[in-house]
Amino acid sequence: MLGRLGHEQTLAYIKAADVFVLNTGYEGLSHVLVETLYLGTPVVTTNVGGNPEVIKNGINGLLVEYNNQTQLKEAILRLLNSQELARQFVLAGRQDLTKFSQKKMIADAIAVINY
Repeated sequence: MLGRLGHEQTLAYIKAADVFVLNTGYEGLSHVLVETLYLGTPVVTTNVGGNPEVIKNGINGLLVEYNNQTQLKEAILRLLNSQELARQFVLAGRQDLTKFSQKKMIADAIAVINY
């Protein structure tokens, strides 16, 4: 454990990682998942809260049950053992980022206001 890191240093560690794992029992819309997709690091996270809005299981990452050690281990090993799968997830993840662009989010907010 490295202790408290600055935002930029944290992002550098995520970018350098082979897999990013977020084992969380509660999330709204996880900005760290969006940032991780942008950085091009394959993702394993839990199927709770807003995580499935960002990570589509088997398309741009892997979703597992919260605190399910067997599923976490299998998902991590699956990505570590298949560079092709990890590459596919990274490419798909970067394509999905358009729905989180500032322009799209502002347009969506305006649409809700005008509804």
